[in-house]
Amino acid sequence: MDVSRWQRAAVACVWLGIGCGVAATAKELVRYDFADAVQGQATVDSDEITALAAIWVGMSGRAGFGGEYGDAYVQTSSLPQPPEVNSFGEGRYLEITVKAKPGFVIDLSSLTFKFGGTNASENSRILRTTVKSSLNDYADGLNVMDTGRSDGTASLSGVKQYAPNVIGGGVPSNTESPVMVTLQAKLDSAYYQSRNEVTFRFYTSVSGRGSRIYARYDDIVIEGSVRAAGKLDAQR
Repeated sequence: MDVSRWQRAAVACVWLGIGCGVAATAKELVRYDFADAVQGQATVDSDEITALAAIWVGMSGRAGFGGEYGDAYVQTSSLPQPPEVNSFGEGRYLEITVKAKPGFVIDLSSLTFKFGGTNASENSRILRTTVKSSLNDYADGLNVMDTGRSDGTASLSGVKQYAPNVIGGGVPSNTESPVMVTLQAKLDSAYYQSRNEVTFRFYTSVSGRGSRIYARYDDIVIEGSVRAAGKLDAQR
């Protein structure tokens, strides 16, 4: 009996304990829009995963979710500033966590979010953000890019790329409506596939603290696909 290459591939997949066939199309799995999310709850678009409520960690000033602009906000009096800016204050961040339910794994595709701030003071400020994940013990920032540009910089009224994996931007004085950019990290490499759980931490710094200056995050979206776990997936 002649066995076609498709049949041989199917046999190999079964033997290895991995999924066969065409890879699932990536879609929006989790969204944090904070519009009415007093406790930072997420909207989950899959029955096979759960998402923990977003939390602010280590902030001494005012920080929360919702409010006038329906976002995740933190008073910059809580944030690192030079010369501490390079460390981003390791104990201070916004955190979200996504988990696959038993028997399933997540193939991540991208993380997209809006970042910016409001500044009711008389002095312009520079806000910066970097995002780290639990998959490498928060060692390095993700390669975050502005979705509206192709040169690796963001545009927040004169934003600069300060260092790899770091996006920053100027928020002019007397800016009462949020100045925001949409940023994205691609997560489609093999490293981000077949995961049971992932936590993202959003670190923020400011060029000068102030009680009337707020850093803001909004529309945090995780895209990818969910599938039944195979034997090899269980080893990750």
